[in-house]
Amino acid sequence: MTSTKAAILKRVRETMDEALLENIRAYLEAGEGDAWHNLHPDIRTSLDRSLAQLDRGEGRSHAAVMSDMRTWLKASAGHPKPKRDSGR
Repeated sequence: MTSTKAAILKRVRETMDEALLENIRAYLEAGEGDAWHNLHPDIRTSLDRSLAQLDRGEGRSHAAVMSDMRTWLKASAGHPKPKRDSGR
């Protein structure tokens, strides 16, 4: 077994994220066929929305997003994370 396969299997066994597992199942079931039509409808909708945003010029490059994240992380270094509101 390759290290990649072992790492993926470990993550799948450990995850409690049902949405992730459903996406993996759908991807594996798509196989060599028409992958687009085998995607979950919510995923196709999300991808269509993303492509429309790119067509309108609303996209940002990976490099720009990573640059912003590095700046944000440096600015927030040493600051405690805000507590989540438990809704009580």
